[in-house]
Amino acid sequence: MKTLPQFVCTHCDAQFQKWSGRCLECQHWGTVVEANKQETVATKANTGTAPLLHPKKLTDWEGQNEYVRMQTGEQEIDRVLGGGIVKGSLVLLSGEPGIGKSTLVASIAKNISSQGQTVLYISGEESGSQLKARFDRLQTDLTHISFLEASAIESLVRTIEKEKPDLVIVDSVQT
Repeated sequence: MKTLPQFVCTHCDAQFQKWSGRCLECQHWGTVVEANKQETVATKANTGTAPLLHPKKLTDWEGQNEYVRMQTGEQEIDRVLGGGIVKGSLVLLSGEPGIGKSTLVASIAKNISSQGQTVLYISGEESGSQLKARFDRLQTDLTHISFLEASAIESLVRTIEKEKPDLVIVDSVQT
C-alpha cells in the first residue's frame, strides 16, 4: 500500500493528507507544504555567508539626546510624540475605518503649513478634489500644501527627495 505524502502548514503546523492552497485550520493562503519540504522553507536564510556585525555599547555612543521636533498643533499628538514629530522620523497612525484618521492628518497638515512649512500629501484613497474639500471644511490656507495621487513607490521617493517637503503624509500606506 502506497502512503500518501503528508502536508504541513508553515504558519500553524496543522497536518493534512493532501495539499490545499489554503490551510483549513488557520485560513492562511500558500502556507501548506509537503512535510519533507517544511525544513527547507523554514531555513531559507544562509547565515554562514552573512557578514558579521560589530555591536557598539550604548555607553560609547556620542550623539544628541534632543532632536529637532515639529509641533503638530494637536496638543495630544504632540504630547504622545514627546513634543512633536521628530524631523526625519516616521509616525504610523492606525485605527478602524471611519474614526477620523484622514481628518486628523489633514488638521496636522493645516497646522504645519500655517507655520510656513511645506506639506506633501500623498493619497491613495481620495482624489485631489475630495482632499481639497476636506481642507476647505477645515478652513485651510493651501499655499504650502501639495498633493500627489499614490503611484509607484520609486516615483514617490524620487519626488520627495527632489521636493524636500517639511512633512510628508501618506494616506494610506496599505493603498
